[in-house]
Amino acid sequence: MWPEYDRAATLVIYRFQLEAGTSLPAVVELQIPTSVGDPNAVAWQDADQPHFDAPYTLERDGEWSTVRIELEQSRSGQLEYYADLQIVDDLRNFRFDWPGGVQIEAAAYEVQQPVTATELTIVPEADRQSSGPFGLSYHLAELGTQSVGVSWAIEL
Repeated sequence: MWPEYDRAATLVIYRFQLEAGTSLPAVVELQIPTSVGDPNAVAWQDADQPHFDAPYTLERDGEWSTVRIELEQSRSGQLEYYADLQIVDDLRNFRFDWPGGVQIEAAAYEVQQPVTATELTIVPEADRQSSGPFGLSYHLAELGTQSVGVSWAIEL
């Protein structure tokens, strides 16, 4: 999650890797809030190349939309969307909700701290912090295995 990366919103990025034995082509179904509209980007990647646009369809149903991504040549991909950031004076708040529905073997998060942020609180708390490009700080946490029927949230 990258709050205020390039606009007054949060860029949410799902990075995913299918199990090594998964047959290709494969279809990955991920949910995003219907309120965000269409994804900003949907891509696949291989070890030697950057991202390539991936074909996808979007089905809106109530609060959640299902993005069906077609992976023909790779077991890894990325889905991005922008979500509203609550802004009140100098305070920024964002809540990421994961609706469940997908078995995740190794969930993790990375939060890019905005350049002008003086205090950043994340729940659940980050395991570690690192420096990245342009002197930005990244807060990271391993969340472990997440069952199909379990929803969870991250608050910034």
